[in-house]
Amino acid sequence: MASTSQFTVGPNIVTYTDTNVTAGLTYFYRIVAFSSTGGASTPSNILEINIGAPQVPEGLSASVTSATTVVLSWTDIVTPGTEVYPNNESGYILERADNGGAFVAIATANPTAANVVTFTDTVAAGGEYLYHIAATNALGTSAFSADVAASTSPPVATVLTATAQADGSIDLSWTNVANETGYRVERSLDNFATAPQVLATLDAEIIAFIDSAALPATEYWYRVFAFNAIGDSVSSNVVSVTSATPTAAATAPLNLAAGTITQTTVVLTWEDQSFNETGFVIEQSLNGTDFTTAGTVGINVETFTVTGLTINTQYTFRVSADNGFAGALLPSNTVTVTTLAPALVITTSSPLASGVTGTAYTQTLMATGGSGVDVAWAVSAGALPDGLTLNPVTGVISGTPTTANTFNFTVMVTDSLNPAPGVTMAFSITISSPSSGGGGGGGGGFGSQLVGINLSGTSPFMDG
Repeated sequence: MASTSQFTVGPNIVTYTDTNVTAGLTYFYRIVAFSSTGGASTPSNILEINIGAPQVPEGLSASVTSATTVVLSWTDIVTPGTEVYPNNESGYILERADNGGAFVAIATANPTAANVVTFTDTVAAGGEYLYHIAATNALGTSAFSADVAASTSPPVATVLTATAQADGSIDLSWTNVANETGYRVERSLDNFATAPQVLATLDAEIIAFIDSAALPATEYWYRVFAFNAIGDSVSSNVVSVTSATPTAAATAPLNLAAGTITQTTVVLTWEDQSFNETGFVIEQSLNGTDFTTAGTVGINVETFTVTGLTINTQYTFRVSADNGFAGALLPSNTVTVTTLAPALVITTSSPLASGVTGTAYTQTLMATGGSGVDVAWAVSAGALPDGLTLNPVTGVISGTPTTANTFNFTVMVTDSLNPAPGVTMAFSITISSPSSGGGGGGGGGFGSQLVGINLSGTSPFMDG
């Protein structure tokens, strides 16, 4: 039957020892402050205390961190009640059984301190260990927890099987082993005479893998290792299998696109959609119908730079995945681009040849590069000397000047690739009167030739 006791202490006292308790019972305590006038505070929180041996510890786990180290952890005991408080353990007792033997206390942990929830045990490599834990205090010791196992040995070898699938992939599976933290799958083309390829590193309990990157009609050798913190197991059995010959073309790439374009190169990118290709074939065409091979790349590659192209020329490209299928390949979408032309540049320098009033004048402006198509010349600022004009097709300045002076003006040239404002350059022409003795090389119908270069390297412009 529950009973209630009341104890009083003087003012400013903050501790009390209750000596009137019975082992095996649970007691609840609270505090109320009062004054001489009869007033009292509200009660404090309620504290639950169990007078007896502590409860069984929970959550014991063992983690092997090296060949000689096991880290143990557990949950500190708490007692349920109005609020949660640490239980009445004064420490914990850890016991270990080695390689199937009897449990014995771990000397350095017997007992650990209260509220400690981890312990690092040093053991021998290559051993199999069991652990359990109990809580203790002055009134007794709890029962031991459930046993947990730890091994400082590497896993044992697994048994591997391999099956070739009709789609060209290889299905691998193996037996699960104890004490592993993962598996490593390896592949070889020469029965592991040289360093193998690691196909995958998998988590514990995963016992299957599909090699979808196998080349068609190719013999491979496979093996699997189990591993843990101690090291690798012995290799599984080695299995040899030949992948199937494809009965259909590989899936076509998607989203072929052109990136950087220069006068002679184009960078292509695409998205690989196949799982069994041996590589990719890149093709180019000048008419969009008749394609020739521009190059090839290996498996899983998704970019290629086409080189050796002709300047200012239109090309169409496509890409196909090749898996060794005897029939036609499945091409991607096509992409059409035009390579760049050389930059359009006015090469005539200023000032131009001087002239004399009343004497015929001619000067041909020169430019290089550009497309050579739809070339047009114009004065974009200022004005030519009075009596002179600029031929918009040939770039020839001609006529008979009528006014002596220095004339400043800007000339613009455009073509099919360089629309207005095109390319500009500032010029000046000095015209003098006959009495000044000028004229320089501008009299007597002086002329010079306009030279341009088209994509084939020949001059697209005629003499002025």
